[in-house]
Amino acid sequence: DPVAFRRRVLRLIALGYAYVLGILSVLLAMMAGAIAILVIRRRGVLVIQLLIPVTVLAFYIVRSLWESREIPDEETLDPKSAPRLFRRVEELRRALKAPRISRIVISRDYNASMGQFRRFGVLGAPTNRLEIGLPLMYGLGPREFDALLGHEVAHISRTRPKYSQLLHHVSVTWQRLLGRLEASNAVTDFLFERFARWYI
Repeated sequence: DPVAFRRRVLRLIALGYAYVLGILSVLLAMMAGAIAILVIRRRGVLVIQLLIPVTVLAFYIVRSLWESREIPDEETLDPKSAPRLFRRVEELRRALKAPRISRIVISRDYNASMGQFRRFGVLGAPTNRLEIGLPLMYGLGPREFDALLGHEVAHISRTRPKYSQLLHHVSVTWQRLLGRLEASNAVTDFLFERFARWYI
């Protein structure tokens, strides 16, 4: 039942975001309350001691939701340096009804990937970046490499369900968040890691 399956996936995506945003809302409310106490009473060492870790945790959550990955300029291909590659990617993009690809990046990995990034998590216009590993490129014949390009472009094709992009982003959000909290205290373990083990 593909329809029921998609609905279940969407519910799981919503749950992953709802939990993170719910915790963030509670933390922001605690910050607002602590600041109000400091302003009204003009004192409170315990309030300040509470405010600092709450603020740091809220910052970690916001950074995990905020999509940003900068690529050094020397790794980004110029269309003039590889015109045939850019022309073929554009042909595939049109054939597969995919959105515009902002950058093609050469890496040292034996891998290829199509990344779609949004500056504000699930909000904002997506930026599409095709990353091609130079060792992988050397290891493939022309027909195999062409098939690889088609496969990667198809990841952002409008014919694919959009929920797959949301699923990818919620997964990356949790990976980032748990990575930042890896060396933290038991409070964050209680708030996030136990839920994450069940959720994943």
